[in-house]
Amino acid sequence: MLKERFGVSYLRPYQELTIAHIMEARNKGTGRILCCLPTGSGKSLCFMYPIAVLKKRCILIYPLLSLMNDQAMRFSRA
Repeated sequence: MLKERFGVSYLRPYQELTIAHIMEARNKGTGRILCCLPTGSGKSLCFMYPIAVLKKRCILIYPLLSLMNDQAMRFSRA
């Protein structure tokens, strides 16, 4: 499914670890994960892949678009 749906043939080590924790938390019924990884490390796949595999609903707070809009507004004012 990773290659077919997301066009990726392998996971980076921290992606694999994060996804494993998400799947484990889901199985235990806890379901809360905090993942802090640097820009460009593949965080998006860390939540998109488990959602696709589990076929469950998910509430995601993803502030990147808001951050980008704020930065664009500041830049245009300068």
